[in-house]
Amino acid sequence: MKFGYLNIGRKLIKKIAVIEDILIRKRYDILSIAEIDLDCFSSPPSIQGFTSVVKRNSDGLARICLYIRSNLPFDFQTMDGNFPGICIQLAQCTLAVAYGEFTENAYSMDKRRISEKERCNRVIDFLDQVAFSSKKNLCIMGDMNIDWFSNTISKKRLVSWCTDHDCSQLITSKTRKATQTCLDLAICHIPHLQTKSDVFESSISDHQGKQVSFGRDKEKAPKLTVMKWNFTTHVRDFARAHKLDIDTLNNLSTEEIATEIINWLSDINNMCTNKLTMSSRRAHNPWYNKDLSSLRADYIASTDSSRITKRNKYTRAVRKAKTTHVRNLAKSLKGGVWSVIKRNTKSQVKQSPVHISPDKCSTTDIETANAFKAEFEGKVKRLQKTAQPSNLVHVLPEATQIWDLTTCTPKSVADAIDRLKPTGSSGPDNISGRLTLIYNKLL
Repeated sequence: MKFGYLNIGRKLIKKIAVIEDILIRKRYDILSIAEIDLDCFSSPPSIQGFTSVVKRNSDGLARICLYIRSNLPFDFQTMDGNFPGICIQLAQCTLAVAYGEFTENAYSMDKRRISEKERCNRVIDFLDQVAFSSKKNLCIMGDMNIDWFSNTISKKRLVSWCTDHDCSQLITSKTRKATQTCLDLAICHIPHLQTKSDVFESSISDHQGKQVSFGRDKEKAPKLTVMKWNFTTHVRDFARAHKLDIDTLNNLSTEEIATEIINWLSDINNMCTNKLTMSSRRAHNPWYNKDLSSLRADYIASTDSSRITKRNKYTRAVRKAKTTHVRNLAKSLKGGVWSVIKRNTKSQVKQSPVHISPDKCSTTDIETANAFKAEFEGKVKRLQKTAQPSNLVHVLPEATQIWDLTTCTPKSVADAIDRLKPTGSSGPDNISGRLTLIYNKLL
């Protein structure tokens, strides 16, 4: 879930194109716009794929609105008074936006300047209403017009409210460059979800926009890179059209002939080889099967009222599969269920840092293994010495036997190739055994 807030400083109609660009480019689920100042005859411009929610005071003036994705279900929470604030209830979270205005009944004959004390009282009253009806997770964003960097009574009262309700203020950088103050705040209580906050430049306001992202910390499935080998008819026709010129090999040495043959086979082998990157989710989650994958695809693809039913069905199936896997694992392993619990606990503990250099520590097993490999290879290279075979001549015994070396014939080479296993690993030249067997007659 990505939640944004921006004080645009009036002229919503002229700035709606930039706001729509921010919505789409930053992929917000909810974006709140403050100080829109729309009269009773005007409404926020529509944006495709989003629903607008607006709060009006008693005379119809709207000073704040929010855009929420059309496929995101929510309930509108009615708030007392004319304070420009909106509260919505999501499935597991309560979201609220507020604007601590300086002027009461703006753009009217009876407008009145609001003192700092009264402004703080209105903000805290709104926060109390939201906290009273909030769910376990709570996020409140808004231009409170209370400087978080100052040491005023209003700021101290706001800090006390956050402490009493176990909330944290996430914005720590200045949100208004002209005054170098932090007026736009994000007050959150999201205990069991990963939360990130940031500010962004909108180019249409003197206020910095702010955003809060929260949700479960999803570990990315590791990617595996595999080489797929396939000898197609296209490769066969190419090889026949670009045969190796045997006549040019007659005047070459043995090493040069081998090099020419290897280069030609390497070109053919590269055409047969395709690099694929795939997710190792099945290896990471052994209980995840094709049935769960089809249920998930069916749930994601549905857009009608059956989406919730399919989601619940998929969730139940996932829980059942995980429970069954752990139960079977406990029965099969020595030590029973306690061995499984101990193993799962150990797998979640992060590796302690290991010094791989004077100014760097490793955080993963792979980084530690690579550092050990580099150190070992470097040590081998440092200990290498230049070979001096001439020093060994005087200690070698005299040769009393003459070796009888048999001549290498084409048949012996063909027999050696026939004994190759097509599923064996390729050598340093990366030419597979299957390709060598295919071109046996030519070789």
